[in-house]
Amino acid sequence: MSRVLSFLRAPRLALSVIGFLAAWTGVGAWAPWMQPQGPAAPAWAVAVGLDHPFTSWPFLVAVALLFATTFACTWGKRARILAIRRGDFPPSALRLPLRDADAGAFLAAEGFRGRGELLTRFAPALWGGWIFHVGLLVLIAAVLVQHAFADSGVFDLSEGERANLAAHGTVV
Repeated sequence: MSRVLSFLRAPRLALSVIGFLAAWTGVGAWAPWMQPQGPAAPAWAVAVGLDHPFTSWPFLVAVALLFATTFACTWGKRARILAIRRGDFPPSALRLPLRDADAGAFLAAEGFRGRGELLTRFAPALWGGWIFHVGLLVLIAAVLVQHAFADSGVFDLSEGERANLAAHGTVV
């Protein structure tokens, strides 16, 4: 399980997924066949799903992977913040010994508080990145739920033609 979490938390994976989604979205939104009165999608675009870019399997898999990487990052960040709040230093922390009372008074005057060696300034700010990631998770989950429960239909009308959309067989 640790390997899976390490893989999902890797910044390269997250950046790769974000880059893929940005490229896919750009191509999908600006492709000529996506424009009204545009040409038909070429065979290669149909083969990879770019004829319907935002409901195709590559896009939905990438969004699901983005959710997984964000969740793994958020889960790990929660544990690290709680450890810091308990007073456990992360391995990358730099310890600055307070050799005299002037340094301690200076830090206190600048708003640093804490117990023992660990001093923080506005400790609730540690949760800012975590809250941002939780917001991303809520947004991604909402989009996936919307995709799962979306309903659509197609009907053709010529100029001047009328149709009762509630009639059976009008909407395909």
